[in-house]
Amino acid sequence: GVGFARMHVFVYSARPGTTAAAMPGQIPDALKRERSQIMLKLAEEAGRRFRQRFLGATLDVLWEAIEESDGPERVWSGLSSNYVRVYARSKEGLSNTLLRVTPVRAYRDGLWGELVAGAGTPEPQMSQLRRDPDASGNTDRCGELAMLGQLTVEGCTYERIQ
Repeated sequence: GVGFARMHVFVYSARPGTTAAAMPGQIPDALKRERSQIMLKLAEEAGRRFRQRFLGATLDVLWEAIEESDGPERVWSGLSSNYVRVYARSKEGLSNTLLRVTPVRAYRDGLWGELVAGAGTPEPQMSQLRRDPDASGNTDRCGELAMLGQLTVEGCTYERIQ
């Protein structure tokens, strides 16, 4: 069946003066919180199942940031094309590069992966993109569009590095 990669769970709060606030049968706050906790647990499990489907597969990951540093090696995080958070260790700078990875286990809120080819060294034949900020200075939007394969997007500049 179809699952959810992520869910946003929130508790409804009545707003004074709205039609909904005046409706009969309002749910008590304690029950709302209880139901919210149940949904959060279901969301966590659904996300875990979704991510597990990609263990052993090959994913293209847009590397974003260093999560932790231990001597010359750093743990990098990035997003796959299906928005799975991926972590990997590399001595090389991976920021704003699109590299292949094989996820090998669950890790934090995503997957731990092994970089494909070159032990973490970005290979020239791999697709690498440099992303510049959009007009508002936001590089995240441009990176997400790059993950979707859109290399020409208004407000974003991309340069394929060979």
